[in-house]
Amino acid sequence: MALAPIGISKRKSDRHVLLLTTGGKLLRLSRMNPAWQSLAAALVLCGPALWIAAQSPADQPPATPSPAAQSPGPDFERELAAGRQAYAAGNNRDAAAHFDKALGAAATGQQRASALLYLGVVFAGSQRLSDAETAFRAAVAANPECTECGFNLGFVLLKESKDAGGVAALKAVLPQLKGTPREREVERFIADPARARKDFAPEFSAKAASGEPVNLDVLHGKVVLLDFWGAWCVPCRQTVPLLKQLAQAFDPAKVAIVSVDEHDSRETWTQFVAKNGMSWTQVYDRDGSLQRAFAVDGFPTSVLLSKDGIILQKFKGWGPGWESVMRGEIEKALKNNN
Repeated sequence: MALAPIGISKRKSDRHVLLLTTGGKLLRLSRMNPAWQSLAAALVLCGPALWIAAQSPADQPPATPSPAAQSPGPDFERELAAGRQAYAAGNNRDAAAHFDKALGAAATGQQRASALLYLGVVFAGSQRLSDAETAFRAAVAANPECTECGFNLGFVLLKESKDAGGVAALKAVLPQLKGTPREREVERFIADPARARKDFAPEFSAKAASGEPVNLDVLHGKVVLLDFWGAWCVPCRQTVPLLKQLAQAFDPAKVAIVSVDEHDSRETWTQFVAKNGMSWTQVYDRDGSLQRAFAVDGFPTSVLLSKDGIILQKFKGWGPGWESVMRGEIEKALKNNN
């Protein structure tokens, strides 16, 4: 089948454009559970689970490791790094083998918990939920203070419809998440465990250029198109007039278009938005937290959410017919009761 190219820019630091193709159409990642997605070069899992590296190091809860934990052996470090690299490349078999070797080289409970946590992530990503549960339980036992371990255990139990155990595990880590967006997410799971078995968007909190808050609560009841872009990205710039058409075509009370800038300076972002008349909701993702949360590894990326915040579609890149595809998907979502 002849394939027509569509543009995707990688992160600004990469400074190049990849051409990805799917039969002349946009590369569409349809109805993917965000919990099991990866972000290149790290186990960065977005969405309502697998919190393991969804935050930057500065965002993660403080820890006071022992001296031994601060200086893991070279075998442990090497195998853990190799496992992350294999997982980012989509090679779950090799990733699991490396994390298993890291587990064998672990010298402390904290190191054992880290290796087991990564193993659990790999198993969960392969839909081996029972194995993931076993790994996460062992991780919690090795390091009871590991918030990520407890959170992921709770989430995978809910995925398995073991709601009582999942809710208990999430309640146990809830105090450690106080004041974070993850706190609200856990509260939602506790109130409605079945939520974990749907493709809900990750909890996030941002502020628009206008100063108004942007989060799932504010957006609830609207179909939402999240547009991850950057002024440095050529394909992204090509979508601007198309996004403008979409913004004009739909009632803002029913459809919210939110453009999220990545890897530009605030000054560049502000000037580009003003110059190009981008009057719809604009967010500057200064620390990249939204990019990590939605596992965005190429630009532009568009994420379509239902009125209830369920991820309906994820599109990577730009190509002929982009605007008509988006318009059709938005219209379809408007007709849906979810």
